[in-house]
Amino acid sequence: MSKTDEKDDNGFRRIVRHFVGVLTWILIVGQSSLPAQYIDMFPRVPLAQESGDNLHPDFTESGGMYYNANQVGLVWDFGDSTQRTIGVKFWNSVDTVWTNTLNITDDASVNQNPSIELFGDSTLIVWSSNRRGTFDIMFSLNDGIRWSQPQFLTQDSVDNTHSEL
Repeated sequence: MSKTDEKDDNGFRRIVRHFVGVLTWILIVGQSSLPAQYIDMFPRVPLAQESGDNLHPDFTESGGMYYNANQVGLVWDFGDSTQRTIGVKFWNSVDTVWTNTLNITDDASVNQNPSIELFGDSTLIVWSSNRRGTFDIMFSLNDGIRWSQPQFLTQDSVDNTHSEL
């Protein structure tokens, strides 16, 4: 890494640290010291309330950044230590509402650590599953009309536990 790259990287890190510090002050100090002036501009809205633990969320967007995207996708896993399901839902800025949860998996195995990507009219989700006994990477693709049946990307004797798009 050149000295210029290192300097740029340190500058970026300094900006990120400053932003996190200001955000932390606003969230902690700002709310507690100015309660009469506090306006909840971004209320907390539970997105995933399925049975069991709702874990490992991943978001993606299309058509711009999250705050002005045409569509935002959310995928996560839910359930318990013996059976976990992959759920997905979408936010459409035109309708300004989240869709109902769609279960991508419906088997009695542990499906976890999902990742999602939107591209054009298609959506790809990958995750790890112990459907065969060891953890393998699986995927499902929505072509804009319907979801494909979950399929294996890996099938070997070692655990493949984390996929990322």
